[in-house]
Amino acid sequence: MEDDFLTLHTKLAPQALKEKLRRWEPWSIRVDFSNGVSTKEFKRRTPFNKDPLNKFRVVEAAIPFAELSGGRMLDIGCNAGYNSIHAAVKYGARCTGIDIGPRHIEISRFFSELAGVNAEFLIASAETFSHPKEFDVVLHFGTLYHLPNPVLSLRETFDNLRPGGYLALETQVYDHPEDQNICYFLHMQNNDPTNFWALSTSVLTKCLELLGFRDIRELVKLVPAEGLAQHMARIILVAQKPDKAQEIINRAMADRSVYDAMASRENEVWGEILPALERSEARIEDTEASAKLGVARHQSSLFQVAQEKKLKFEHGLTLGCGAGRLERALIRGGVGRSFHGIDMSERAIATAREISKEENLPLTYEVADLNFLELPEKTFDLVVAQTSLHHVLFLERVAEQVWLALKSDGYLWIHDFIGETQGQYNPKRLSIMNQLLAILPEKFRKNKLNDRVTTQIKTSEPGHLASPFESIRSGEIIPVFQRWFTIEWKIEFNAFLHRVAPPGTRAAYLENEDTKTLFELLMLLDHLCIEEEIVRPTGGQYLMSPRAVDDIPAKSTAES
Repeated sequence: MEDDFLTLHTKLAPQALKEKLRRWEPWSIRVDFSNGVSTKEFKRRTPFNKDPLNKFRVVEAAIPFAELSGGRMLDIGCNAGYNSIHAAVKYGARCTGIDIGPRHIEISRFFSELAGVNAEFLIASAETFSHPKEFDVVLHFGTLYHLPNPVLSLRETFDNLRPGGYLALETQVYDHPEDQNICYFLHMQNNDPTNFWALSTSVLTKCLELLGFRDIRELVKLVPAEGLAQHMARIILVAQKPDKAQEIINRAMADRSVYDAMASRENEVWGEILPALERSEARIEDTEASAKLGVARHQSSLFQVAQEKKLKFEHGLTLGCGAGRLERALIRGGVGRSFHGIDMSERAIATAREISKEENLPLTYEVADLNFLELPEKTFDLVVAQTSLHHVLFLERVAEQVWLALKSDGYLWIHDFIGETQGQYNPKRLSIMNQLLAILPEKFRKNKLNDRVTTQIKTSEPGHLASPFESIRSGEIIPVFQRWFTIEWKIEFNAFLHRVAPPGTRAAYLENEDTKTLFELLMLLDHLCIEEEIVRPTGGQYLMSPRAVDDIPAKSTAES
């Protein structure tokens, strides 16, 4: 377990260091040094913070600092610079700390010099410091209630963050039980002329929303035992500035004309792709090669799970059924007696109906947009969403409709891409994929499905993927559905294989024993990356059951 205070390595003799530290007495925070000296040995202020990194520890679990390795961090009200120095040492962050106190800046510069880290410390105001779109993370700890204009500071913070950047905020709030919109003027409270405003939690959250922040999460709320006015508390929260991908999502959700244009293009793209793939010789060859290579060895299937749990279903629903391949296989495999399939592509549904009629199967089909489904209540005992939800924009609505449509003892099966939304790859995943791709001969990089050779994998430009709704909110699928469903069983998989050796390339690995061994090595590395949590999985299979009404959490602010 890590300490909640900073320990700095130094070659200074203990006495020489003590002489320097006495210049800044009294001390309000604990810092230890490798030569045995600690600030707790000197004159202390009251209160004295023995665990100054405890706020950072809270937000450390909510912000992907490891993924932002080498990124820039702004530390507002940096005090003695301990948060900045810790982030620089642990994550390689390039930190800028600002404070209005010259003493704090002097101490911070001394500590950062001892630590040998990439950090700068400046005298500056939280209300006016402006470096637009420069920072990946902004820490705003214990400063907001000291500002005459806290909203101005939050606006500057939003502007200073890069798209997709994170705000970590700790401040005092005033939550009156009878009116959550009341804020508290605390100037001169505890004889402190720097105290000004304690916003209420609801006002603070609303301000952040109006400024443009999203995914606002309250991490900690502590009510002090004494010393502060009634109804006062300390809150720690994290919020994120939307990136370009999120802006596309917001725009499509807010403007029906934008959505309709995207949906029209989506229909056109998949209306061409799906029927063509259904009868494609390259697709058949690749499917056979994938089976021989054991591509799905770390996965299961609805057939296997249903058999293990002795589940059989009378009437199922498939979402995004395409040309109907899945429900035909489910019928043949005895998983269900009948199925109803829904897809937005008229051409794909026409193909599904044609094949179903040829084979005389108990299948019905419907052309409909999953985003605006109106499903009959308590009708199905199985709903299957296989590689379709990563094309859904209004996930919250679909999750609720599926919950309503399932019988109380029914099940939802999800098998989908759950990786980064709109192809915004984690830098670590991107690096692994390209290093592997660079050593593969061309024959393993040629995709027979699209007749292209991949030389490098790049982070996708939002709005320019294969189709408008490709991976539109893929990273949010499981969290959204967990509001309505409980996961009964799951397997998660796939670190990089879907891009380094995607469908269309696998037949090349069957050439001889050496090429098969090469694929085995790729599979092993892929599995290890998931098992050792080097990167998050991009694929998942889940069997879920509907929650009871009383067990469904309240809607989040974003959904309301």
